This record gives sequence, structure tokens and C-alpha cells, in this order.
Amino acid sequence: MLGYLLLFIIIMSVMIVFLTKGMVRVMGKYGGESISKMHRNSECITNGGKVPPLWATPWMKKISAVEKKDVREQASVSLKEKARQDCLKQLLRLIKHFERTSIIEDEEVRELILKKLIEAYEDWNEKSWDEMIG
Repeated sequence: MLGYLLLFIIIMSVMIVFLTKGMVRVMGKYGGESISKMHRNSECITNGGKVPPLWATPWMKKISAVEKKDVREQASVSLKEKARQDCLKQLLRLIKHFERTSIIEDEEVRELILKKLIEAYEDWNEKSWDEMIG
């Protein structure tokens, strides 16, 4: 009886080790993808002042669908404002990420990126959706 209990404990321990290793790999993969997307988006903004395609494309599809349906113009205007606000919100998240990330070793680079992202936020805050993506 004691032998079966010991065998059960060993099997459970091995299973827990493998599950933990698997979860660490999965979390690393998803975390790495998330950070990679943030850095690609920041490059798009800092290099051209443009809304990243990852942010703009879903909204452009929705707006296009509404405009094709010949729905009243106010629906399109409202959707464009939601898109503008969403992009501003995502830009603020990106700014917060760069304020606290430890991935960037050089403080001068961090300050330069933050300066450009904040300038983009101030610029976009004054623009309409069409001006932001244009």
C-alpha cells in the first residue's frame, strides 16, 4: 500500500513539473508577442507619426461597412470618434509601457521614444480620425 502511495506521489510530482514548464513556455510566447507588438506600434508612431495599422485597420473596416450601408452620416461620425478615442487610449497605454519597462537599457533612448509618443498624443488629440489616418 505504501508503495502505491509513493508511486502516486512521484507520478503527480512529475506531472506538475511538466505542466509548469509548459505553462512557462506558453506565457513566454504570449508575453513576447505582446511586447513585440508594442514595440512595432511605437516604431510606426515615432517614425511617421501614423496610427499603427494594427490599431487602425479594424476601425477602418467598421467605418467602411457603416458608410457602405448608407446609414445616416451621424453613425459614421460617431464611429470615427470612437476610433479616435480608442487610438488615443492605446497610445496612452504605450506611453505608460515605455515609462516603466526595463527592456530599454539606455535612458536617453527611453526619453526620446517617450518624447515622440507624447508629441504624437498631443498631435492626435487635436486631429479628427480622418486626419489621424491620412
